[in-house]
Amino acid sequence: MILVSERNLAHRYYANLLDYFIVTGLSVVYIVFTGEADDYGTYKVTGFPVLLIPFLWFVYFPLAEAAFKQTLGKALFNLMVISDNGDPATFGQCLLKRITDPLELAFFGIPAAIMITQSSNNKRIGDYLGNTITVKSTARCKFCDTDLNLTSKEAWRGRFNCPECGELNE
Repeated sequence: MILVSERNLAHRYYANLLDYFIVTGLSVVYIVFTGEADDYGTYKVTGFPVLLIPFLWFVYFPLAEAAFKQTLGKALFNLMVISDNGDPATFGQCLLKRITDPLELAFFGIPAAIMITQSSNNKRIGDYLGNTITVKSTARCKFCDTDLNLTSKEAWRGRFNCPECGELNE
């Protein structure tokens, strides 16, 4: 049984907001410390060093989602990115998932919110491109009330055996 991801729209929104705040903040710090100030107090980075900014995005989003199944924002809101088949998402999938970020950011996340709320499996455009899905990474056993971290397959299936009491949760 494939778990249709919960919308988790608020969690997904705030997780992405936090992630973009982190990346933007790090970019601003980098520009201020390595850039040159003009007569108006504006800092700018030119030439080869400017490539560090998109590299930061590249490392933070696709690499983190592939290596850890989540970014810091997703971790704080108990979300993870997995492949449509329940396997951990690959780097290539996570990179494809993030290609639509500029489009979504240009419209303040509205295209992503529309896709999440209107699609049957709560995917944004990037999820369709990368064949990924965002799901909850935690659950609570309904028998012994233990909080658990799920594997990608458990989250995808929507069921797990509780390691504490051994009961199957569906």
